[in-house]
Amino acid sequence: MIDKKIKNKLIEFKKIDGRISYLRIKSAIANISLINAYAPTEGAAIEEKEVFYNKLQESCEKIPKHDTLIVLGDYNAKIGREDFIKDVAGKETIHEITTDNGMRLCHLATEMDMYIISTKFKHKKEHKITWNIPGKNKGNQIDHILIKKNRERMIDDVRSYRGTSVETDHNLVISKMKLRMVEEKHRQIKKKWDKEN
Repeated sequence: MIDKKIKNKLIEFKKIDGRISYLRIKSAIANISLINAYAPTEGAAIEEKEVFYNKLQESCEKIPKHDTLIVLGDYNAKIGREDFIKDVAGKETIHEITTDNGMRLCHLATEMDMYIISTKFKHKKEHKITWNIPGKNKGNQIDHILIKKNRERMIDDVRSYRGTSVETDHNLVISKMKLRMVEEKHRQIKKKWDKEN
C-alpha cells in the first residue's frame, strides 16, 4: 500500500519472486527505490538462505546508481553489538550476539555500501522489538531497514509500534524520512497576441 498523495509519483512496482518486491518512486533530488523482502527463518537450510541473499543482492545491483536505495523487511535477523559490524550497524539493538541471518544481512550491507539504520536510534526496548514471541511477554528485533551510507542522513528515526491490529505477531516498524517530492507542474495556457487589431 502507498499513500494516495504519492500515487502519481509511482514509477514502477515489480514482484521479483515470492520473497522480494520492488517499488520505485519519483523524488526531487533522486528517485527512491525500495526493496521489500521476507528472508528465510534462522533454522532454514543454508542453500535456501544463499539463494535468497544472492537474489536480493542481484536485485540491489540492478537499481539505478543515482537512486536512493532502501532495503527493508522481515530478515529474521538478530543484529548484535560486536565491534566487527560497527561499519554497517549501530549499537541500538536488543541483542548482544549476531545470528547467522544477521551476519548475512551485515554482509549484504557491506557489499552494497549500506547501513542497517534500524540499529541506530535510541528508544525503549519495547520500541525496538519487531516480533513478539507467541505466548511470551518478550520478543526480538528481526525486521530491519537498510539505506545507502551516502543517504543515511535522510532518515530521522526508526522505531516499532505495538498494538497495531494487522493480524500478525510482528509490530509495525515506521521510519521518518526527510524527503522532497517532485511538484506537479500545471500547464499554463499562454494568450496569443491578437495580430489583427
